Amino acid sequence: MVSWVFAAERSSVDGARHATRDRLARWGLHHRIAAAESLVGELVEAAVGTCDRFRLTLTTEDGLLRGEVERLDPVPSRPDRRAHHLLARLACCWGDAATPEGAADWFELPASGSIHA
Repeated sequence: MVSWVFAAERSSVDGARHATRDRLARWGLHHRIAAAESLVGELVEAAVGTCDRFRLTLTTEDGLLRGEVERLDPVPSRPDRRAHHLLARLACCWGDAATPEGAADWFELPASGSIHA
C-alpha cells in the first residue's frame, strides 16, 4: 500500500497520474498503468473543487489493484461533479463511501489478466 496527499488543484491531476504510473511500474504492473492512470485522473478531476485536499491510495491485495481518492476537508457548498462513464468502462468494480475525514471514490482492476476496456 502507498498513499499520498495532494492539494485539490488542477495541477495535482498530473501529479497523481505520475505517482500512479511510477508506483505501478515499481510493482511490475506495467499492463495496468494506462487504465489505472486514466481512472486516477478521473477521480482526481472529480475531487478538484469539492475539497481542499485529497488522499490517493493504491493497494494490491487478493489479485486486485485498488485505487482510492479520498476527499479530505470537503467543501459542502460546491457540487460533486463525478462522472462515472470511464469507471464503468475500465474498472471491474467501483464505488464511493463516506470516510471519517470526508468521502472517497474507488476502483478496482484485476492485477493480472484482461480488463473490459
